[in-house]
Amino acid sequence: MRSVLQVTPVLISRVRVVATFCVFLFAASAPRSEPSRNRLDRDDLTWMQSKYPAAAKNFEQGETLLAAAKTPSDVEAAEKMLRAAATEAKESALAPRLDCEALTMLGRHDDALTACKRSLSNNATGMGLRAMVGALLSGGAQPTSSDLSLATVYANRAGHLMPDDPYGAAAECDIAQKLGDLDMLNDCTNRLASSFPTYSETAHFEALRSAHRPGWGVATFWLSFLGLAFGTLLRAVVRSRRGSRYARTATTVVALGALSTPSVTARANDSVASTASSATATNAGNAANAADDFRRPMRAGSLSKYPIDDANPVSSVPTLAQRDKDPLEYGYFLMDLGDRADHALARGDHAAAAKFYAAVVKAVPDMSVGYSKACTEYEAAHDLDTATEYCAGALTGQGVTLADFSHYARVVLAKPGDPSQKDVTNLSSVIAHLKEKPESRSVAWDIECNLGVRLADRTRLETCAPELAKLAPNEPKVVFYQWVLALQHRDYAAAWKLVDRAKSTNQEPERAKEMAEVTFRATPIWRRGFRDWRVGALIAGALFGALALMLFRRKSVSEQAGA
Repeated sequence: MRSVLQVTPVLISRVRVVATFCVFLFAASAPRSEPSRNRLDRDDLTWMQSKYPAAAKNFEQGETLLAAAKTPSDVEAAEKMLRAAATEAKESALAPRLDCEALTMLGRHDDALTACKRSLSNNATGMGLRAMVGALLSGGAQPTSSDLSLATVYANRAGHLMPDDPYGAAAECDIAQKLGDLDMLNDCTNRLASSFPTYSETAHFEALRSAHRPGWGVATFWLSFLGLAFGTLLRAVVRSRRGSRYARTATTVVALGALSTPSVTARANDSVASTASSATATNAGNAANAADDFRRPMRAGSLSKYPIDDANPVSSVPTLAQRDKDPLEYGYFLMDLGDRADHALARGDHAAAAKFYAAVVKAVPDMSVGYSKACTEYEAAHDLDTATEYCAGALTGQGVTLADFSHYARVVLAKPGDPSQKDVTNLSSVIAHLKEKPESRSVAWDIECNLGVRLADRTRLETCAPELAKLAPNEPKVVFYQWVLALQHRDYAAAWKLVDRAKSTNQEPERAKEMAEVTFRATPIWRRGFRDWRVGALIAGALFGALALMLFRRKSVSEQAGA
């Protein structure tokens, strides 16, 4: 009897692990209905239909085929159409994102990441971040600690970027499904059910969660097992006079019964099961402590077991060994840093928020998002030198966007005084890099014009201003660049026309007024009368006075001659 009791917990634990694996595997392979298209996706598709009709046709056919796909060959056919659409419509974020989702379904991890990165570089949306989470977790093997950490960051950011949409919570559910973390699955599913009950995947995750609730078969098993335990305990009490051996057996059964309650998470299950196999009261206490530790309160900013020093959060970043040992806790740590940064921003403390994002950079040094956030907050805290360093770091990380390049230029040119030769050289390198690709040339011209205005560099302005004027002639900053170039050429008539255009566009009234004042001061005095009636009146008065004086003198000379 004792041998049976000792083996039973191990057997139960293994059955539960296998059952959990099977349920998750089935749920992962279950087809999902396509959610209704987001407004940003509708705009993207409308743009694609107007500019790239063939790409739009390929996209719609691929989307339809992917939604109805039942076999890998169906998914592959859909992926080819979506890839063709993304290749033609290079500026689209929708086409490469859906291509990423198809590649994720096929388990092509690296190809999916490439497609998702392209989507995010064109437009970083909550849908794109959620797709990137799926790509990071794709493939047959367990995700690496780096992929898991990045997935956690992307899921968190998706929720912050689009808080009124379900993509952040859905991404967290994807992570929970991959890891078998029931506590995390409960949390994200509850948020989906309460805030987004009509979202198509809410039902999917609710069904997945329900699959882990004990059914009648499980209940029958546990009732039978508890009946066996009670019978053994009763028998031990009745026969207690025969020796202490039966008392020890009863103690073992009681401890085993206390440990047999299903725990909240898979990690607690493993801890309890491994302790139950020893069937001792001491180990039962250790298991209970382990379960209690895992059930620590989950509060925003304190999800991880790693403490954070608010004064110096960079010093709190776990080591690489700690990251690799427990990647889930590392992901929670990154979420804690993001939450604390948000709390600092809520109270207007940009310097504190910058420190938390600097810790994110140390924790995930190969991703651009941490650098970009740190740059933004150091800029808001008026520490432009440090902001420049982090903005420069964003340009070399994964997930860099065109906005990161513009941000870097803006911070560099916001520093007081003339730009250093180093800054000018770096910006020139950025401009040259962006001009290499057609889709980024407009950003290159914008940065070049900004630098040209700051340096009063006529050559730079002659290169960038006309190109931008072809793309957006009435864009306020493009009008401003053309105006500066007109003054450089001393073409005051063109400058005045641009001032009038600035007043008629969405240009800030103060800037348009300043442009008019500068142009007036630069215009030769003999031409100012055409713009200011006071100057015209003064000139007219002077001319009238000179004419009157001349006529008076001529009359005096005539009178003297007649006399």
